[in-house]
Amino acid sequence: SEGTVLNSDCSLLPHIYISSKVSLSAKFCEVITVSWLKHLSGPVVRVLLDYVDHVMLCSKLKVVLMEQKQWSDICRLQENARCLQHLCRLRIRRCLGRLRLRSPVFMSFLPLPERLKDYILYREYDLLDRQRSSPG
Repeated sequence: SEGTVLNSDCSLLPHIYISSKVSLSAKFCEVITVSWLKHLSGPVVRVLLDYVDHVMLCSKLKVVLMEQKQWSDICRLQENARCLQHLCRLRIRRCLGRLRLRSPVFMSFLPLPERLKDYILYREYDLLDRQRSSPG
């Protein structure tokens, strides 16, 4: 079953799971907590939280994250239920599948408003596209 047991201090179970189906505990935790990558752990985990519904952090990663400025934001996301909008995006993406999501032709014919397609494709994170479309 999907879910995470959280304490009020944002302490989490000892593994990180992406969508509770693929365990990345050893590899991800070992890589992101090496001394020369620790400074990236907060931003990376914060972005990853937007791509999943439930996440459990290993104790080693939690210790490193507690030193990052994103820690309070990560705790807030972990302690509260995700918004319906986010959960719907995840479900739609799961239904469409990776191949369709990566197909510009398929997405162009999908009978949805452009704004919704952009949201489903996480275009709010596309910094390069934002720079191209901004005036000046």
